[in-house]
Amino acid sequence: TPTKVGGAQLAKGSYTLHLEGDKAIFKDEHSKSVSVPVKLENGTGKKFGFTTVEAVQKDGADSIKSIHLEGSTTTLDFAY
Repeated sequence: TPTKVGGAQLAKGSYTLHLEGDKAIFKDEHSKSVSVPVKLENGTGKKFGFTTVEAVQKDGADSIKSIHLEGSTTTLDFAY
């Protein structure tokens, strides 16, 4: 199943994620990168125990809505 984030399609594989201002940059193992807008949300509750990805099926692809970052209360929101 194809995966999309912020309207951009991600090829199969592993990615690192970097934040630059209001952009999330996904870089694959071949150093190809995709930059998409992101909204940072900092919660006040308990820190996330794991990094998790929330996605929905949309138009035949998995569309990433948000990523919760392990060891923090930060959520990266791609569905705003």
